[in-house]
Amino acid sequence: MEDIKLGRLLFLILLAAGIVFPLRSWVIEPIWIPTASMEPTLPVGRHLFCDKLSLKRRAIERGDIIVFKPPTGEDEEMVKRVIGLPGESVELRDKKVYIHGKALDEPYTVHKRAEEKLEGDQLGPVQVPAESYFVLGDNRDESNDSSMWKDAEGNRLYFVPRKSIKGLVRGIY
Repeated sequence: MEDIKLGRLLFLILLAAGIVFPLRSWVIEPIWIPTASMEPTLPVGRHLFCDKLSLKRRAIERGDIIVFKPPTGEDEEMVKRVIGLPGESVELRDKKVYIHGKALDEPYTVHKRAEEKLEGDQLGPVQVPAESYFVLGDNRDESNDSSMWKDAEGNRLYFVPRKSIKGLVRGIY
């Protein structure tokens, strides 16, 4: 009798693993927000769903919030908002974003240190390469993003390659 119970338990564990692993690998995965870079939109400590499936069915659009590996080589995944699309000219002037010279309306943006002059306040214009994106955090003065990234030699790394994007943020749980 105990062999049957143990067999059922083992079967249920394998069934659960057989469902959860493919689901997390190809469809949806939980993500945790470790920093304040996306506040107030996504507060620190919140848990999100990273939708991997939608990324295969539709183009990434300006305003999408994505999960990705940064171009700096860091292992930890980041969550940021897509600002510049492939082929666009992006410029930052006095904490304001311009796409092809036109100011971008960004009601979600916060500047907690508005009076301070920060490294990411002035940039470009820079041209977003094909298959790449320019991303910024909503909490601009506290975000490690496209306006700030550098490689080990100090060269600027402005863009997230499409292949580094894991998925789209689809909700808080």
